[in-house]
Amino acid sequence: MYGLGNMGYSATVYLGPLAAESLGREAVFEGMAVFCLVAAPLFFALARNAPEERRKAAPGLRLRELAREPMAWLLSAYYALTFGSFVAFSVYLPTLLRDEFGQTPAEAGLRTAGFVILATLARPFGGLLADRMGGARVLSGVFLGVIPFGLLLIGTSPTVFGVGAAGCGVCLGIGSGAVFKLVPQLFPNGTATA
Repeated sequence: MYGLGNMGYSATVYLGPLAAESLGREAVFEGMAVFCLVAAPLFFALARNAPEERRKAAPGLRLRELAREPMAWLLSAYYALTFGSFVAFSVYLPTLLRDEFGQTPAEAGLRTAGFVILATLARPFGGLLADRMGGARVLSGVFLGVIPFGLLLIGTSPTVFGVGAAGCGVCLGIGSGAVFKLVPQLFPNGTATA
């Protein structure tokens, strides 16, 4: 459930343009400044680190040695493809929707928020699928699934493009969850050591 932190981004890209239209652009930044001024002291007063688990040092899994593990590089590439694509979509989608399809910032923000929510909710589902089917099999399906949805992104219709973006979002979220499942399976003594 840690991945649900991305929902804040959804709220920002959706609510930011709406607030700017009704209250003015400066009000959005002023509101965020006030939120940070309230949230920071609360965080410092209430936040605690999780209790530390005592782990025995795993010989051979230090960062330098881990860098020589081909599977670590492969998992890094898979995560860069799944989560990196999610981030790229999330950042560029509002501009693309505005420039290519003539959507207002509020409309583009709403659609981008939908993309982020779909992808974020799909991440735990990817972990569940990986539990049942195996992470490698799930990732194979994800990468095959992105192809037809990616082809829909070529379309000039906002509806066709939207279906493609939503499908890519779900696939990328599932893929991120599957990678998170594979890491501790392949490196049981090396998780959280770097």
